[in-house]
Parts: sequence; C-alpha cells; structure tokens
Amino acid sequence: MRRLEDAPSFPNFPGEDRHVRYGEGLLVGYRHHDAVDGEVSYPFGHGLSYTTFEHRDLRASSARRPSGGWRGDVLVDVAVTIANTGERAGKEVVQVAWSPRAPVRQGPSRELRAFAKVDLAPGAAEELAFELTERDLARWAPRAARWVVDPGRYRIWVGASSRDLRARAEVAIDGPPVAGSLDRHSTVAEWLEHPVGHEVLMDALGRNPRGDLRPMLADPEQLRMLGSFPLPRLLTMMGAADDGSLVAELLAAAGTSDGR
Repeated sequence: MRRLEDAPSFPNFPGEDRHVRYGEGLLVGYRHHDAVDGEVSYPFGHGLSYTTFEHRDLRASSARRPSGGWRGDVLVDVAVTIANTGERAGKEVVQVAWSPRAPVRQGPSRELRAFAKVDLAPGAAEELAFELTERDLARWAPRAARWVVDPGRYRIWVGASSRDLRARAEVAIDGPPVAGSLDRHSTVAEWLEHPVGHEVLMDALGRNPRGDLRPMLADPEQLRMLGSFPLPRLLTMMGAADDGSLVAELLAAAGTSDGR
C-alpha cells in the first residue's frame, strides 16, 4: 500500500449517522491488493537478505490419507527445493499459496496456506515438504453451515512473498459438489445448483399446468435474470397459489426444511 486511499476500507470512512462500516470482508491485507492488482511498496512476506535463493523442482500431488490430527485428512502434498545461490549464509521464508483455476464464488485471488523457514550455507540446497489438509483448504459455507472443500482444479504457488511467486503447479481435488441446504427463500439458481433440488425443480417446471417451462431455463439470458429470483416468486409467475404449500412440497421432495 502506497497511500491511505489504497486501503480497502478507505471508501467506508467517515461513514454516516455515527456509523462506520469496516468493509474489507475476505479481502484483508495482501488479499485485497492481489485481487485488484494494486501496486504495493512491501508485499506480504517481503524481506531483504545478503544472499539469493532459487526455488526449483516444485511438485504437487493430490492425496487422501489421515493426518492423525484435528486438521483432517491430508489432501495435497507439496515439495520444493530451495537453494542458496549466493556467497553468504542466509535464511529464506518460503510461502505456499493456492487458488482455484475456475472460481465458483467471489473470494481472494490467492491465499497463503503454509510456510517454512530454511537456513542454508552458500551453495547448499534443501527440499521442503508440506502437507495441506482439509482444514487448510476449507472455506465456511453459510448455507451448508459447515466447513467445506470445493472439488476442482487448483494452482499451487511457491515463492518468497505474495508478489514474488517463483514456481507453480496444479492439482485436482476430487469429491461431490458442495450443496447447501435449501429453504423457502432460496433462489432459483441455488435450487439448480443443488444435486437433489435441481431434479425436483425441473420436474415441477415440466408438470406446470400452463405448459413445460424447462426450456425457459435453458436460455442463458433468461436464466441470468430468473436465477436471482426466490423460488416463490418464480412459482407465482407460473400461476401457482401463493400460500406456500407448493414450496413446502418441493422442499420436502428435496429432503430439506422450509425454513419458516
């Protein structure tokens, strides 16, 4: 950050009506500057040394084995070799970050997930190994009310700071899609993303007395608009009685509660 105006919370000050909203959200510190590609004077992890280091031979692979601790199963193994390429002894702090290749929700562009310090003599090299567990890679899913790990492909980054990333690899995390619970306020998009709710909703749209409405959601433009509607609003547009009984019926079929 070079100016006070670069802080992510700056637009929230001085507030109004004696209320100030500190609105960083998840983009705290280096995450904000990475997300907006903002220029910074001292990146997260920045430091000086009287020697130089090389980060090489990065390897990352998916794994699924018990860690024996509270952090859950090991999901990713990471190994990288650090070499002192200078003429003096020195210490290097190595950062391991990760990012989804195709983000499914708004969030940081990269997140620090592990780090280690190594002390090397001139010309020496050492391999560092990291185990990334479920707890390391999980996010809090409000609708599911639990910590979850999204399946998909992820980039693993290794470097000396948040801006000095010297090696990259990719891994795939397997598993079923994360589905939150549905309630009477869930949007059409949330129903379509739910593995059971999707089939329930599409069946209801296909049995609509006024005609099959499933093609309506096949149109990307209409889906973009209708996806943000709460399901009761869509059902009212279909001509359903607005007494909540149909929503309750669909929720029961999807195996969740009506959230009243």
